Amino acid sequence: MLSGHKSLKQQFLRQSVQITGLNTSTFQKCIDNLHRINDAFSRSLPANTLEIFFPDKFGNYSALNFSTRYFTSRNDDPIGSAIPFNHSVDPHAVLTSMTSDRYFHGVDNEVLYYARIENDGKYQ
Repeated sequence: MLSGHKSLKQQFLRQSVQITGLNTSTFQKCIDNLHRINDAFSRSLPANTLEIFFPDKFGNYSALNFSTRYFTSRNDDPIGSAIPFNHSVDPHAVLTSMTSDRYFHGVDNEVLYYARIENDGKYQ
């Protein structure tokens, strides 16, 4: 809950998801490929300018964390267009009320949600 939301700092609010493959070989291949990509970039950049990739952990399992902030600063994107929050993300318009001249909810902040739906025994 965002009680006292008027005093919160918009630039720190975010949503995130953590993904793990629970030690499956397919997920481990993804982790290995991310290490390879990180190594390739590190050879192309000046020394010590790229952080070494380390997957996060979920218990004893490798995991990847992804997040996005709800707002973008006008300092970072002075001409970006504001877009409305999805009702399922902001059902009571709390985040909408926090939009200001300094911070806006733009395309880079939008998260799309997908669901797997079964229809006559087939998934769509």
